Amino acid sequence: MKKLTATYRPAKGEAKMCEGFGGLTFFAGKPEEVIVEDAIYNELSVNRFFECSKPTDLTEEQAEKERQKKAAPQPASDDSEPAHAPKSQGGSEPVPHGRSR
Repeated sequence: MKKLTATYRPAKGEAKMCEGFGGLTFFAGKPEEVIVEDAIYNELSVNRFFECSKPTDLTEEQAEKERQKKAAPQPASDDSEPAHAPKSQGGSEPVPHGRSR
């Protein structure tokens, strides 16, 4: 298994999205960190529409840990209150439509 960053660089007039390579989806110009089998890496590395970083070799166990880490939910930020929620400090409560204070 190989871990690398691949970036799809389509030719002028080509699709801005590429699907394939073992079920992967790439968007033009967006680097994607992927874990692929050696055969898929060999295809990507010689494809003129892809730029690939130097790969890191992974065992099957390491690859599975990386996949689980990537799929795990991200921790909430310190400010877990949604941006649209009214703030309770400073008397800045929302005023219902059509009414004034």
